[in-house]
Amino acid sequence: MTCKVAFIGAGYMAEEHIKAFTSIPQVSITGIYSKTPEKAAQLAFKYNFSGRYYSSVAELYEKSKADMVVIAVSELAVNKICTEAFQFPWVCLIEKPVGYNYEDALNIANTAALNSTSVFVALNRRM
Repeated sequence: MTCKVAFIGAGYMAEEHIKAFTSIPQVSITGIYSKTPEKAAQLAFKYNFSGRYYSSVAELYEKSKADMVVIAVSELAVNKICTEAFQFPWVCLIEKPVGYNYEDALNIANTAALNSTSVFVALNRRM
């Protein structure tokens, strides 16, 4: 069975996660969303999932049909992105830090609980 994985974010950390996931035979990268579409397109081309970059979190979910999403955005953007991503029934892997302070992290945790979202924190992408 293939696990379909999508990405939110197109920076250095997102690319490191893409490298790790593309090394797993049972994983298929099915899409990416970034506030910088050019960077998303570059990563999609570089890692052979061209044409699978989307203009919103909702479109990413609907078109990628991903089982899981990796959220790798700046700590200031995590809460907003998580609030959007938690609306969909995929598993969420969030790159640390999850929020920029305790209150932000608590808000993210509460939003996940309210939406019954399966959330995990990426502790070490090299493993």
